[in-house]
Amino acid sequence: MSSVDDLMTPEVVTADLPGTREDVIEILRGGSISSIPVVKDGEYRGLVSREELLQNPGEEQLAMLMREVATVESGASVEEAAEVMLEHDERRLPVIDAGEVVGIVTLTDMLRYLADENVDEDVSKYLEEGVLTVWQETPVNVVVESITLADDTAACVLDDEVEMTGIITETDCIRLSDVDTTAEEIGEGVAGQDDDWMWEGIQATSTSLVPVTTVTFPTDPVKEHMAADVETVVRSTDVSDAAAKMTEHRVHHLPVKRGDDLVGMLRDTDLLKALVDG
Repeated sequence: MSSVDDLMTPEVVTADLPGTREDVIEILRGGSISSIPVVKDGEYRGLVSREELLQNPGEEQLAMLMREVATVESGASVEEAAEVMLEHDERRLPVIDAGEVVGIVTLTDMLRYLADENVDEDVSKYLEEGVLTVWQETPVNVVVESITLADDTAACVLDDEVEMTGIITETDCIRLSDVDTTAEEIGEGVAGQDDDWMWEGIQATSTSLVPVTTVTFPTDPVKEHMAADVETVVRSTDVSDAAAKMTEHRVHHLPVKRGDDLVGMLRDTDLLKALVDG
């Protein structure tokens, strides 16, 4: 049985507390990594990723940007690590031995492992039926709202003949977002007796500036930003073959087809279930 130690990336770059947003950005600029464990005096404290930087553009202190995530020990089995990822909805786990960061294991590492394991179960056992679709002329900002409301991570794009012509993912949406932070003056004072919402007007007698962050998305058609060359599978595709296709093409989603019809979406997280069941 393989352990996390066999899959993880060792000698991980870390960020130290106290630290700043700029410290993390400098590290991210220097390589292809997307997340960094945070330590204080050599002891693991949390994780900061590109997502946290995007979601909190006005925050400068590293202590406020990092978040607690589940961890795993290097001696844990791959199956145990997969179960932790599924339970906590994490795509990466810091590997911690005696409080010290010794590596990091990612969902991509898990997929590579699955690809080599020759798991011949059909993906139909693990995929979710149905698939979120959008018309190719739909504005990107509307697509983002559709993906959010559906609590999904991707949408297949259909043309006028209702044929799949591309795919757009949550990651694509983050890449397309425009984050703007401005200072907005908050008017203050006590509301008058004739004000409809008098109770909301109880405030101090000075004015202040607070950071206001807005995230906007393009309004041009999704066909201008989607991935047009889409890898697909069928329900009878083996788990290991699907994992190999995901790692080879660096994708997290594989639309499932029956002939020319879309019947579902296979996500990389779905394949983790094969490890847990295995």
